[in-house]
Amino acid sequence: MKNKTDLESCKTVAESFLELDIVTDPIFGEMLLHHPFFSSPVFIDEKDNMCNFMEDHEALNKAKAQVKSRIDKVEEFQDFSMILQKPYLLAFLKYTHFYLSREDLSRFLSDAWIRMEFPNHDDSFTKTELINLFKQCDPTFMMDDKELIGYERLPDKFKVYLGVKKNQDHKALSWTLSKDIAKWFAFRFSDEGVVYKAEIKKEDVFAVFLNRGEQEIVLNYKKLENVRTLKQDRRRQNDLTR
Repeated sequence: MKNKTDLESCKTVAESFLELDIVTDPIFGEMLLHHPFFSSPVFIDEKDNMCNFMEDHEALNKAKAQVKSRIDKVEEFQDFSMILQKPYLLAFLKYTHFYLSREDLSRFLSDAWIRMEFPNHDDSFTKTELINLFKQCDPTFMMDDKELIGYERLPDKFKVYLGVKKNQDHKALSWTLSKDIAKWFAFRFSDEGVVYKAEIKKEDVFAVFLNRGEQEIVLNYKKLENVRTLKQDRRRQNDLTR
């Protein structure tokens, strides 16, 4: 952990990400790209012309030069979250976290966790690595004022819930205080899901995130107690009342 973030080293990492292969989507083709900085082949050049860099190698060089310029102008580590595509935020953190101050690590990890769709399933870190990363963070930099109040008001031990697809286990960092929200996650893609109920001590909670309306509790799942299944099938409504 650095006392002050080594921003120049982080910029070097960002520039290396810029040179990663641009992958087209298997369904949408060139309409949707997978790359740390590009999601579309269309961009506006310095003369306000619309270009497609998948059809013009020179246009690709110009597009990369634009991104390179934005990287060079970064003044704070959090600025990278505005340049990178959301699915690559944790991947970027994997290669930069050892250059960061505790404050920058806390703020960036919090932002990535909230903005990414499935951070618990991202391949950049193992779940154990994520737990260790959260342990290095300062909660006061991860949450806004309302969330900090919610965090401080948590009892020493309380109930949490997790909704997942059928056959998924409970080993996740993101749980919720709401049984109804857990149920929604369990069944949003299928008629069969699982809702877990458990207890956790406040000392094993990393953050409370409220801005998405999910009453999310980020925790060390290895410290959960009394884990049990509440529901296996949408049709068995009675189980959720237990």
